Amino acid sequence: MRGVKKMKHEDKLDFISKKLEEKNEPLPVSLEKDNVIEMLKGVETEQKKTARIIPFKRYASVAAALIVIVSAVVFGGKLKDKVSVKADVGEQETVAENVTAFVNAGNQVSDDYSEIESYFLECHKKAEENFQSYAKGADTTGAAIFESSKNAYAMPSNDSKSNAANVAYAETNTQVSGVDEADIIKNDGRYLYFVANNKIYIVDAKNMKQVSVIDRFVNKDEKSTKQTDIQDIYVSGDTLIAIVSEMTFDKNDCITVYNDVCKTAYGYPYALSKEKTLICTYDISDRTVPKETDTHTQSGSYQTSRMTDGKIYTVSFYGVDVSHDRTENEIKSDCVPRVDGEKIKPADIRIGADGDKDKSFVVLTAFDTSGKTNNSSYAYLGYCDKLYAAKDNFYIVSTEYGGKKNNYSNTTNIASFSISGEKIDFKSEGKVSGSVEDQYSMDEYNGYFRIVTTDSVKKKDSFVDVSSLYVLDSGLNTVGKLVDIAKNEGVESVRFMGNSAYIITFENTDPLFTVDLTDPTAPKIMGQVELPGFSSYLHPIGDDYILGVGYDGDDDGADYSSVKVTLFNVSDPSSPKVSDEVVIKNADTDVNYDPKAFIYYPEKNLAGIPAIVGGDGDTAYGAYYLIGVKDGKLTEEEKLIHKYSEDYSSLFRGTYIADTAYTVSGEGVCSFDIDSGKSLNSFKFN
Repeated sequence: MRGVKKMKHEDKLDFISKKLEEKNEPLPVSLEKDNVIEMLKGVETEQKKTARIIPFKRYASVAAALIVIVSAVVFGGKLKDKVSVKADVGEQETVAENVTAFVNAGNQVSDDYSEIESYFLECHKKAEENFQSYAKGADTTGAAIFESSKNAYAMPSNDSKSNAANVAYAETNTQVSGVDEADIIKNDGRYLYFVANNKIYIVDAKNMKQVSVIDRFVNKDEKSTKQTDIQDIYVSGDTLIAIVSEMTFDKNDCITVYNDVCKTAYGYPYALSKEKTLICTYDISDRTVPKETDTHTQSGSYQTSRMTDGKIYTVSFYGVDVSHDRTENEIKSDCVPRVDGEKIKPADIRIGADGDKDKSFVVLTAFDTSGKTNNSSYAYLGYCDKLYAAKDNFYIVSTEYGGKKNNYSNTTNIASFSISGEKIDFKSEGKVSGSVEDQYSMDEYNGYFRIVTTDSVKKKDSFVDVSSLYVLDSGLNTVGKLVDIAKNEGVESVRFMGNSAYIITFENTDPLFTVDLTDPTAPKIMGQVELPGFSSYLHPIGDDYILGVGYDGDDDGADYSSVKVTLFNVSDPSSPKVSDEVVIKNADTDVNYDPKAFIYYPEKNLAGIPAIVGGDGDTAYGAYYLIGVKDGKLTEEEKLIHKYSEDYSSLFRGTYIADTAYTVSGEGVCSFDIDSGKSLNSFKFN
């Protein structure tokens, strides 16, 4: 993204306001400049989590969030019909004029695709009418900006294990036991698997050598109209699964073409209805010669996935292009998402009851990696910002931005799905006030769904953060809540443990709140402790301690140039205490953005934290910190220096097998003796 010139948010908002004045349309409070900029900042913050892995994603989501607003102004009829504006959390949103009976709240579609086709054809007709109306008075600069938006859309337990030789090794740090999560690094106790440079490297950890590389996804031809990017991988026994985004485009979708490569205003190629998610399976029984055995596809951009009992559950986001220059046949062909080239059956499509239905689907698929049973899919008209996955249920949440004159309030819409083998079924829908920080802000326990949110309420001339916890039943009806946990403080991290919740909020200092959920209808705060800075991630250490990873700070706020590891003693929930802390100066860690970067080695009482030390540019280097966690104390046991760290943006992770720690970047692998910290071996990737 370096060198890409972007129009400022403020300039675009001024442009939108001008066009609204020309159309004699009032600007809703939810789209006032301050409110929208506040929302965009939230999108930018969220996208820090993937900034180093796929740099353009952060900018894509910010751009897309703004383009949704732009499209509402230019292509969407009366703005009040296209933007959800709520007076209160429970109030129903206004329904757009062009919405047919297809979008009756929470309905399953009919036995054929006629309702879906009619709905999207009406959207197309309205877009065409509004474009023609707009084009009569549009200036060329504005036309270029709006034309670029036609295909855009809005966007999101760690235990050591022993292998057959009874050797302890690190698995991916996951939220729910038995539910694996895809990552850029996997470890099976003998081999390491790492995604970098759009390749998958397989490393013999014992002999410290690269044994093979899967490089078929490298975009070797700059003139190609197809771009593929490896997102994550799974490894299960002798099977490797790669989750890949594939984007196909043509030059008609481009604003400019430079060196035969399609570029948009934000510097990356795109084509909304031509993006796919690939699930590619490899036989790695011979690690030196991985063999691709199967490839499944589903419509839309990859969002997230989970794996349980050999079944991969993949979530993608599919937007339907209804822009003015498309034909009716094209829209009919594209308005239903496909899995393995076939349209999802009408019986497996549902319309969300809440939120802006607009022109997008969440696509869920279940694939059996053994290939022995049938696969299944489901399409849900709506959005997916984040996903919480229990063993048998998925919860998809999306943020709906709205408000009224003196109250800028967001709403989180929730849809639940039952997961049983390859079968996916819709269950229920609900909503709560505010927006969700990450997947760890959600949890399922004893039939209840718990969720922690932050809402922004406008009081006088400023926004006030309100953090709350909600308990919902299996029908996603709110049965208990704890509102305004900390005055004017947003949620930074959450960890649920049985009938307890631990919540970190932050304004200038970091309070840790302990919440009792024994009675789901009446959650209550048991105790709290304050300290400088805040923790972005919380990890349970036994029953009595929680380890927090985040930033140091003082009474004036957080110090984002330092990493702080804090050990909380929560043995007495009414009086939690800071047991110990370690501060790493002039450093940052991906754990603050992606908890999968964290590992814990229970046999050795060690936490592993990868960090980039030394600031930006060529002076930065990778260091893997092993922090001892024992008897309520923290000790910096080892600082393992990774010799292959090109710059601050390098991928960098750590893992372990038995007594050996491994550090991995996009350039190579280093190994160390855990007990002594001594460097053992290293090599560069081929």
